Amino acid sequence: MHRCLLVAEIFSHITYFSTANTRGGLGGKKEVYRLALTCKALSEPALDAVWREISGVTNLIYLLPSDLWHGQMDPQSTSCMTRETVASDWTRFLIHARRVREFAFSSLNDDRLNRSPPWNVNIFDGDTVLRHLHQQCPEVHMLPNLLKLLWNNEVDHIHIFICPTLRSLSLHSSAGYPGVVQLLETQGQIITDLDLKLRVPDTGTDDVVDAVSLAITRMNRLISLQCGFIIRSETLIHLSGLPTLEQIGIPLVSVDDPTSFSAASSTFFPSLTSLIIIPAQPTLFCSLLNAISSTSLDRIYWQITDTDPNNIFNALTILANHGSRHALDSITISASFDLLVAGLPHGLLTLQALRPVLALANLTVLALSVPWLDLGNDDLEEIARHLPQLMNLNLSSHGLVPSTRLTLRGLVPLFEHCSLMFLGLVIDVRDPVPDSEFALPPRPSRRLARHARRLRFLDFGNSRIGPTKVEAIATFLSELVPKLTTLSAWSRGMTELFP
Repeated sequence: MHRCLLVAEIFSHITYFSTANTRGGLGGKKEVYRLALTCKALSEPALDAVWREISGVTNLIYLLPSDLWHGQMDPQSTSCMTRETVASDWTRFLIHARRVREFAFSSLNDDRLNRSPPWNVNIFDGDTVLRHLHQQCPEVHMLPNLLKLLWNNEVDHIHIFICPTLRSLSLHSSAGYPGVVQLLETQGQIITDLDLKLRVPDTGTDDVVDAVSLAITRMNRLISLQCGFIIRSETLIHLSGLPTLEQIGIPLVSVDDPTSFSAASSTFFPSLTSLIIIPAQPTLFCSLLNAISSTSLDRIYWQITDTDPNNIFNALTILANHGSRHALDSITISASFDLLVAGLPHGLLTLQALRPVLALANLTVLALSVPWLDLGNDDLEEIARHLPQLMNLNLSSHGLVPSTRLTLRGLVPLFEHCSLMFLGLVIDVRDPVPDSEFALPPRPSRRLARHARRLRFLDFGNSRIGPTKVEAIATFLSELVPKLTTLSAWSRGMTELFP
């Protein structure tokens, strides 16, 4: 065995990527498990990687002796339990439970067990199994070193996995909101990352939101917050005072008093680095952005609900002024689903409406995921000239309503100025397009060749690809971007997706 494998950091990276590349499957974990069987020196770190992330009740049941059940343990069927557990049954469970750092539980119906007396219950869903296991587990905490919990269910038995080491909680619940409030109030002091989505009832919505929001404002160790429900402006102001909060994602369709942001204290989100607003009107977005006092904001995601070019221009002007003063290097603008369904309420977005963003010369990510862009090759070159640090550029690759004016020839000046690794755009490669639009310069510059060789992912979205142009496209791309690993495109138009 090579001595490098005995270096804990190197081996940890190998096992991490082996399992991370097969999320949702067992391929990578099986390989790492086989590695754990090769020698004693690698056994412990390899098993740590295998059990780092698990999901579902069945994986926990597998740690108990097989003689507890009649027949095979099959997640797709039911099994009969033969007896109650004893202390010796938990030996293997406790060994591997300490390795678990992330646990996901999403459905009551995933792991049903058919059990006979003395339980006196015939069909057990996953929730019931968890309760009985917790009652008999000799340890106080079933997963004592858990760091991240993803829970897509009611909160009746979530306390089983709440332990002092827990830092990240993703909770999607459709009922039991009083339990959510109690959970946040009792355990909020240990949570640093919270992703909360509640499907609140039709009646009493304001009371639910207010109670949950109040509980969130008392979580004084929060670093990251994602909310799946609309919160009030005063709640946002309370949250803005949390000194540790760095990332926040909230829906702001409307608030009762947008001007209250500007009247807030000078420490309005002082440590914020990432802002996600879904969705928000331009005026509301501007009010919030103007109030933020953080000097380290580097990532903004804004889901628009209005395509009026003047409103977009004004909002982007505020954004550019804020970004020029701070470290902003990533901007993503997308259209809300309701806006896509409604169609084009205002004019097309041209480069003029987007021009304020061009002042942010340090941008590395620019994604404009709106289907009403009207850009040509000259516009693409101007974007590249003003934003030479771009590494990720996405110009509505998910579909355009107007016919695009971009062609393959426009990629040449783009790569003259930018060294991109990801590019998404819709181009005109239909049969009537002249052959001159598929031609590379006779003598490409060294800078063009160097920059183009860095591109790894190219998304043409719903570009209309003419059957007679396929060979010309392949020749152009093979010569310009020889290191390309992924090329994607699709054929459905926006009118087909949103009639």
